[in-house]
Amino acid sequence: MMNEKLFWILLFLNIQSIYCQINESDTLTLQMRQNVGGTFQIGNFELFVLRFKADLSAKIHDNWVFKTQNNYLYQTVFQKKVDEDIYSRNFIYYKPNSKLYGFAIAFISTNFRRKIDYRYFTGCGATLHLIRNKNHVIKFANGLLYEETKFKKIEFNDSFYDGNNFIQLYRSSHWLVGNHTFFNNHLHLYYYAFFQPSLNRFSNYRAQVESILEIPIRKNLFVNFTHVYTYENVIAKGLKNYDSILTYGITYQMKYQKKSENKDS
Repeated sequence: MMNEKLFWILLFLNIQSIYCQINESDTLTLQMRQNVGGTFQIGNFELFVLRFKADLSAKIHDNWVFKTQNNYLYQTVFQKKVDEDIYSRNFIYYKPNSKLYGFAIAFISTNFRRKIDYRYFTGCGATLHLIRNKNHVIKFANGLLYEETKFKKIEFNDSFYDGNNFIQLYRSSHWLVGNHTFFNNHLHLYYYAFFQPSLNRFSNYRAQVESILEIPIRKNLFVNFTHVYTYENVIAKGLKNYDSILTYGITYQMKYQKKSENKDS
């Protein structure tokens, strides 16, 4: 049973840090954000949630940027595990300050609730800046991915896949990303959405929409509200196709810009 000391530790960790969106097109040399949070409840209802998020973007050459986004979620209800997920998404961008630029992606994840032992995909694509100014950035990207998923079950809501817990396929991927500021920088809105149909069988598609609303309360400090909706059309039998989660927290942002070298020296 969790004790009172652990409760206060989790309450403290629920203050989230450096949660502001990392944009690979920024000219900053290094951007980082980390988020450790949790919830602990006992009595008539028992709940334990631990979340960890760590993102980093680094300029590794004049034309190259590396970005990694990593998440971990562990959750129990009445001491029964209902979630233990790992999510790691890694990019290399070429000339991300250009209107049109290329990228390579490598992704690996697990999903306890969706009965996924592991999933990974790799691929490449291109991103187009549709709008880019001081207050508004909108980007659209297309990519081609190769994916492998190992499930814990061999029965699915689509009988085409029954009898095998290992699915391999190619997907096309389409992303829409936006970052906006309103009311003289007093309101920030970020959204990230994708649609990924299979090239092997179109009915095997998935989609996700993530939106973040941030309200500055002082320099580098924000209140944020985040909603994530995911949908997969092919799932293990007996599960629901969608998941939706709304969270809130406190944001602290930190960015680093390497000073330019003196060319006259």
